[in-house]
Amino acid sequence: MSMGENIKKLREDLGMSQEELASRMGYSHKSSINKIEMGKQDIPQSKVIELAKIFNVNPCVILDYTPEECDYQRWDENSPKVKDTSELYRQMQLHFGSEVTELVQMFSQLNRKGKKKALDSIQDLNKITEYIEKESD
Repeated sequence: MSMGENIKKLREDLGMSQEELASRMGYSHKSSINKIEMGKQDIPQSKVIELAKIFNVNPCVILDYTPEECDYQRWDENSPKVKDTSELYRQMQLHFGSEVTELVQMFSQLNRKGKKKALDSIQDLNKITEYIEKESD
């Protein structure tokens, strides 16, 4: 879906009219919302954040970013900011083991296309029962 389609769906899911959304966004007329939803008008980042607050979603949802495209920490005011990635990797290793840490380090070096391919490969592997860890009773 496009950003405009996402906004329309979120607005309709809340039972909100274009007039109501326009008013809450500080626009004088519903035509501004209509243009945004139709993809005929772009909106500034500050308005994306404002929309996210109104809809109670992460701005990445509005922008239609995939998880690998979205920097959730950038948008999440409550998210701790990691200044030292070595500490992050140390914590990951403590909680998840060295294989996960190595996987994340390699994944972070890939470009968007590589990340998509890696995720697709992992999803394929998860469909093969011999590669799935069985739950212990």
